[in-house]
Amino acid sequence: MKTILVPTDFSPVAKNAAEYALGFARQISADKIVLYHAYQPSAVGDPLLAVTITDFETMKKAGEDGLAAERDRLLSLTSANIAVDLVCEMHFLVQEIDEICQRVGANYIVMGITGGGALEETLIGSNTLAVSKHTKVPLIIVPANAKYQNIHEVMMMSDL
Repeated sequence: MKTILVPTDFSPVAKNAAEYALGFARQISADKIVLYHAYQPSAVGDPLLAVTITDFETMKKAGEDGLAAERDRLLSLTSANIAVDLVCEMHFLVQEIDEICQRVGANYIVMGITGGGALEETLIGSNTLAVSKHTKVPLIIVPANAKYQNIHEVMMMSDL
């Protein structure tokens, strides 16, 4: 069983990566795509910006609703028999990516990247680049405007 993990923040770049994953899933005859949303309250530990249980519940509900909408959108784009599972949890995606992959049985990760300049990457950061440094699972990085075409050649990057 081939499974593709697609972390999402529901941005246009993440939605494009999900469409790319759908094309990749068809090419490799994957059985399942797992749309994954990790939410983290940025105010945890800050007494001036206390996060309440209600805030956590609101974040989880918003994530679950976003995942359901994204699943429906993806399924409307294909007639292929590919299951789309949804996982929404409070997690630190980058640090725990391999544990997440193991738990959902992911063989591949597909993530989008904005292609922002050095200043944007420094100010905003990039989960995709950080995941590339933490994971042992093959990661496909999808530029913001890339459209899926069957893959015939692959470039592997390593910092060995």
